[in-house]
Amino acid sequence: MSSRRSYLIRRVLHGFMALFIIATVLFFLFRLGLPDPTAALITEGLNPAEREQIRASFGLDRPIWEQYFIYLANIVQGDFGYSFHYRAPVADIIWERLGNTMILMLPAIILAYGIGAPLGAWLSWRRGSRIDTSGIFVGLMFRSAPMFWTGMIAILIFGIGLGWLPTSGMRTLPYEASGFLDKIFTLDFLHHLILPALVVALYYLGSPLLIMRNTMLEVYGEDFIEMARAKGCRSDAFSTHTRPATPCCR
Repeated sequence: MSSRRSYLIRRVLHGFMALFIIATVLFFLFRLGLPDPTAALITEGLNPAEREQIRASFGLDRPIWEQYFIYLANIVQGDFGYSFHYRAPVADIIWERLGNTMILMLPAIILAYGIGAPLGAWLSWRRGSRIDTSGIFVGLMFRSAPMFWTGMIAILIFGIGLGWLPTSGMRTLPYEASGFLDKIFTLDFLHHLILPALVVALYYLGSPLLIMRNTMLEVYGEDFIEMARAKGCRSDAFSTHTRPATPCCR
């Protein structure tokens, strides 16, 4: 088994273990913190028999250990239960908001890695210069700053100050989309997407930038680079030789 495959298996197992621990902690926090979660659904006019019927419909009349195993079995099957706050199935609430999350995160992540990785390689070729120092500072600054703070600054500059981009919403109202594709493939929707996607991309930009820069600096110390220098290769030719050796370029 290759080292990459074993690493992937370990990461997957660690991920499942983390999800199991999180699910267990959430279950016991919720059950111990709220002895009767159905209190929000029970009105004053219900008699004790009707109250017990509501509790039984959610399985709250069973022992807590049995509730725990039912809870885990339902999670494996994709049943996340019922939200007493929204009064709707949790899965429906998640799917309702997942589309907008993916629409925002996918272009932001692609933009962050599409700019961060080449920029990190470019900074490594200028190691020790003012450009390198400034690039590292900017990457760490956006990564360290809270995303909501960066968002507020972006709203003040591009939304309120310059008036280039809208500051809220997904589209200009009133608007009715005939379908999901009609909602996202419009210039008005993309205009509203630019500012939040840019803020998210700036937050995630630091990771690929620093990883690529450090990886390139490690590659520059390899024997084949020293051999290329000894043969008198130009410095701009190193990018061609080091590109296949970097993880982001394989």
